[in-house]
Amino acid sequence: MITCNFSVSKGYGLKAGIVLLVIFLFLFILPLNTVSASERMFGNIDGGEDINVNDVVLVMQFVLGLETLDAELHEAADVNNDGEVNVSDVALIMQYVLELIEEFPAELVTSGTFITVNPNHDSIDGHNWSPEETVTVTVNGEEFSVDTDEDGNFKMGWGDYPELEVERGQTVIATAGDIKKVHIARGLNVTAIDSEEDTVSGTAPAGNSLEVRVFDMEVDYFDMPSRMVVAGSDGEWTAEFSEAVGDEPYESAFDISGEVTGEARIIDLTGDNTMLYWHYQETKFSVYVEEDLVSGYGWAAGAAINITVGDDEYETAADNDGFFEADVEVSAGDSVEVTDGITAKEHVVTTLQLTEANRDTGLITGTADPGTKVFIELLEPADGYGPPTLVAEADVEADSDGEWFIDFDQEIGDSITIYIMQEDDDGDRTSVQE
Repeated sequence: MITCNFSVSKGYGLKAGIVLLVIFLFLFILPLNTVSASERMFGNIDGGEDINVNDVVLVMQFVLGLETLDAELHEAADVNNDGEVNVSDVALIMQYVLELIEEFPAELVTSGTFITVNPNHDSIDGHNWSPEETVTVTVNGEEFSVDTDEDGNFKMGWGDYPELEVERGQTVIATAGDIKKVHIARGLNVTAIDSEEDTVSGTAPAGNSLEVRVFDMEVDYFDMPSRMVVAGSDGEWTAEFSEAVGDEPYESAFDISGEVTGEARIIDLTGDNTMLYWHYQETKFSVYVEEDLVSGYGWAAGAAINITVGDDEYETAADNDGFFEADVEVSAGDSVEVTDGITAKEHVVTTLQLTEANRDTGLITGTADPGTKVFIELLEPADGYGPPTLVAEADVEADSDGEWFIDFDQEIGDSITIYIMQEDDDGDRTSVQE
């Protein structure tokens, strides 16, 4: 038996009585009926045109353990923005239905402050906080502290916070002073990039709206090509860039070819968001003889990778960005085959070797098969996620004795990676790096 005691102000008794009567008549039989996330607002759980007793019932069903809420619904029901959905939220939604309040506490968050959560890279960024203040960040109950910079921004990643782990479905709370931001990391994934169709595809909770952007470094961020898409009932989505969809710069077409990077993000009702980077490169792999290593990029995200070196077989898996690494035993002359079940590639390892790299003078020497071309790149690693910056490059041909050299005539800093490779007709490589 459920016993509840309510007290309402004079003049609202009849209205409250009607609301409570409807709740108790339908609480245990009303189905959880929802529509697109793009049609929701705080307190609007069923996606209807307004907030009414139906929404009160749906939230009460969740509080009583009779129904579950996905991340979007949980966010809409958390009308006091404390990261939980409980009787306090039920009471506030009922007050709204009874016209006792005109807005929810969560709607009063107007600071422009927001957090970005990247579950693929276990990172959390903050923007528009007060400069040089300490922000407390809680991830699934585990607490961290981070200081904002002079612009009011902060970054948290595996480098400075090796214990930070962010998983889809976890609640991230960031607080400083009177500001509290709450975001549930969405189940967002990028699963395929099609260079022939110029499309980016993935999965997300059904009905969620998301923004997919291509990083075109020749234009401002908000002018970069982007598309708004909605995950279908099966949770799948596709952003198409083959044709322009309007006259604005961000509505322009984009040819996805060569090497392209971008992002996909789901933004919640208060501006906080789950964001993933995506990266496209033609499917390739490199063999590092001195390190007994094979690495590749552009492979199917999350796919099982099978590697064959002569008679030996190895297995690994591509990560969410289509990158993989595997320890193998390999020598010059070996045939290396790699497949993810969709794409299969083969490379015969060359005799490429690095003899000496003098970082003080910039002179680099080595050996390779006579008459073959050798490519050398000096790369500055990215600060965080992203491809390295090309500092300098050159190509030379091994002489009749198989010797080659390149003089960059400059000091090569310790942070610079010296990358040397020979590439076959299909783009796969024998590589050396220092």
